[in-house]
Amino acid sequence: MGATRETGPMHPSVRIMQRYIEHYCNAHDVSVCAEIMSPDYVVHIAGREHRGRDDRYVPAAAKNFAAFDDLRLYVHELHSNGDHMVMRFSERGTHGATGQVATWAGIGLYRIDEGVLVSNWVAQDYQARSRQLEPGASPDALDTVPDDPWDVAVTPADPAALAVATAWLQRGRLTEAAAVVIDDSWLHGPATLALEAVRVRIDEIFSVGSVVAAHVGLGGSDGHELNVAALMVVRGGAVASVRAVTDRAALAQRRGATVPAGLTRAWPT
Repeated sequence: MGATRETGPMHPSVRIMQRYIEHYCNAHDVSVCAEIMSPDYVVHIAGREHRGRDDRYVPAAAKNFAAFDDLRLYVHELHSNGDHMVMRFSERGTHGATGQVATWAGIGLYRIDEGVLVSNWVAQDYQARSRQLEPGASPDALDTVPDDPWDVAVTPADPAALAVATAWLQRGRLTEAAAVVIDDSWLHGPATLALEAVRVRIDEIFSVGSVVAAHVGLGGSDGHELNVAALMVVRGGAVASVRAVTDRAALAQRRGATVPAGLTRAWPT
């Protein structure tokens, strides 16, 4: 199915994300949340649900901005079918407690209802962030950023692409696409998962044309679970490429690892 290109003003879904990034995230202005998010806004991250814009989300966002007072979000890809959007992004900032600069990846799957954001299934690579906050560490390079991330064609869902990606995800073998990037493997390779999946739970999945976005829980034989946000491209009846971000740091904590001292666990975005 073809894209319906907006030739005039931005599509409303894209405009919401522009305000989300430029006026809220990068301006550190949490007052914008009341304009673009439902009061019952819910973020699903690292196996937890955080519901409530004003009493949960906004205080956590303010805490995050305090920990990284120059924090900035960079959009690498944005895809919208009108009601759903997926964004691949990086966050970069200086950690106030250590003075270290870090760059880490994320993928968020957003749903819009009645002109506001109502939910986000998201994964951020906090393990890469922790590595860069170690004394003497250098920040990772920033992935390519388009000149105009808001030049977005709003594209209808493709049921055939969705069916292909759903069946592929249910196998739990995300490294088996022709082109795979997981977490920071584009810099530090190879692309691996922190567990071998013996079961798969699909939490959210939608198509934007041939691009399919999903959030899944991969269950391991040890009873623990790795949460993954993935951006897939379907071509010729198969998943041709996948870009994924996992909650491998949270998995390590569930397995008994400790959070480094002074590191704020942040979940907004």
